[in-house]
Amino acid sequence: MSHDVPAQPEVAALPPEITVLIPAFNEEPRLGATLDAVLSHPALAGAQLVVIDDGSTDRTVELALGALRNRPNAHILMSPSNKGKGAAVRKGVVVARGRKVLVLDAGRPGALSAAEAMLARLDDADVVVGAPPVGASLVSTRWRSGLRGFRAEVSRELFKRSLFDGLAVDAEILLIAQKLELRIAELPLELTPAPATKARPLRDAAELARMRLRHRGTHALPSELRAA
Repeated sequence: MSHDVPAQPEVAALPPEITVLIPAFNEEPRLGATLDAVLSHPALAGAQLVVIDDGSTDRTVELALGALRNRPNAHILMSPSNKGKGAAVRKGVVVARGRKVLVLDAGRPGALSAAEAMLARLDDADVVVGAPPVGASLVSTRWRSGLRGFRAEVSRELFKRSLFDGLAVDAEILLIAQKLELRIAELPLELTPAPATKARPLRDAAELARMRLRHRGTHALPSELRAA
């Protein structure tokens, strides 16, 4: 069973404008720098911060608890076993309270250099991602920018429809967004490969092929998600 551990007891307050979700699995060496970057970022002041631990066996949870214990609007969600990035983010969007949701890879604090621009684009877009290399497909498992942005209601709809729990969920979510004809904006973010310990190119490629088959049907776009 999963547990929600608030870093500080909840107090009555207006919902935050922004939620930052950080899925993490055995991120002890990297998570501290990422949390520091979020907490010190001026555009994220007052944001709800949710770390979703995906069954880590190192000190990831202990580190997160220490960093967030006295922070308002901070939560740590814990799973007893490793299920994958998709499963972790799916859990996080359920508790997101902000109107705009950023999903940040636990080992990519540098990606926050685009946070302010991404939040601004979410005023007129449903999803904001890093632009793919020239000639590359937007839906791909071969590159990652470390940061993605969603309107909150869109994030819940997309992850409700997602079927994959692994790293390929990044590509799956964009595939679903395209089929729903959502407004997808691209930013010139730095693209880097996943850490060698996490990259599973053959498995992710197979998942990409499967997801195209499983999402080939027409998706009805809920009226409340239609572009204004």
